[in-house]
Amino acid sequence: SVGPVGGMALASHRPSPDEVRRDAHELVVTSGEGSAGKVCVLQRSVKPIVTTAVDLPSAQAVWTVYGPEGGAHHEFMVISLGGDEPATVVLKGRELEEFDEDEAMDFYTQGSTLCVSNLFGKQRIVQVTEWSVLLLNGPKKELEMPLVTGSQIVAAHVHDPYIALLLQDGRLQVMVGDPSTLNVNLMSHLLDDVTSATMFTPGGGLGDLLATTGMGGSLSIFRLSDLTPEYSAGGLNVGDRVLSEAA
Repeated sequence: SVGPVGGMALASHRPSPDEVRRDAHELVVTSGEGSAGKVCVLQRSVKPIVTTAVDLPSAQAVWTVYGPEGGAHHEFMVISLGGDEPATVVLKGRELEEFDEDEAMDFYTQGSTLCVSNLFGKQRIVQVTEWSVLLLNGPKKELEMPLVTGSQIVAAHVHDPYIALLLQDGRLQVMVGDPSTLNVNLMSHLLDDVTSATMFTPGGGLGDLLATTGMGGSLSIFRLSDLTPEYSAGGLNVGDRVLSEAA
């Protein structure tokens, strides 16, 4: 709280003399009284501290992931580029350096990337492209699983150790990782008529769940372990408002 407010004034803020921004106004207020008085500056947005800047006007998505050693900081930044020549850029380390030509780096870079995430905690990295799923140990590829369904991937979501792949024809393919072998396998069952999907763990002993929406606006919830249906509704507007009470 900034109250009680004794006075206020609108000020113009510029990070540099030549920079003019639409949100470059701040509200300066005096708060409190006596020895507890202070000056507060209120801003309309978060002002980040920029340590490294990279000019990538065609960037469509950015992910950061941990390396094989784990640690407290992410090791790699993966940037998916669009435009006339889609590609993927992978940067490493705190300084966001590019890989040298003689360094081993097996991330897919010849086209755009749909999703990147750590798997099995921080032990592996999964990269999803339009036609395949890569499992990497740091920058080195351990497994590549090309799709054999004949339809490309249009969206992906990772909920460790599960990977959901939404295909162009409306089918949903789920993959599951085995923490004991650090391998990934396809689940045999595919879901049809899916427009969007997400995976989550609601708590209360319900386990990992998968929610999907269909072409007609239907909502379905499946248990992730075997894709058993748990709930369905003809539309979000006709479903139950509360599915399960919080524990």
